[in-house]
Amino acid sequence: MLEAIQDVSYPMHTILHNAGIDDAVITHWSRLVSQHLRIFSTASKRKLTLPISTKDSMNYIINVLVCDVEENLPLLHDF
Repeated sequence: MLEAIQDVSYPMHTILHNAGIDDAVITHWSRLVSQHLRIFSTASKRKLTLPISTKDSMNYIINVLVCDVEENLPLLHDF
């Protein structure tokens, strides 16, 4: 399980490391992403999500947690 988590996190960790973000902030960011995905998955299973497609919801989450990282990298340095 730990190996699978590391494999999934590797691309994001690489981007953040290359941007000069320190390990403590990367750990925090990884936990944030993991928790949001877990919450979304649970809410979706229980039909507690908004009445839009799962694909649209997932695209929104990816945009917020992954694609917007570059825009917010300067803010991450301030932690």
